[in-house]
Amino acid sequence: MAAVTRRRFDPEFRAGGLRIVKAAREKERAELEDERDLLKRSVVLWVKEAMGR
Repeated sequence: MAAVTRRRFDPEFRAGGLRIVKAAREKERAELEDERDLLKRSVVLWVKEAMGR
């Protein structure tokens, strides 16, 4: 079985990659929160309409 070689990355390069991933996750989270809020408002409107308000 061949030995696994691991590449060593410059700490600044690695930190930059982590920042990019973190920013992408924060953006996705914000988009999901917006979608969730929209769906909540939609449900409230449907319930009000069904109750005849």
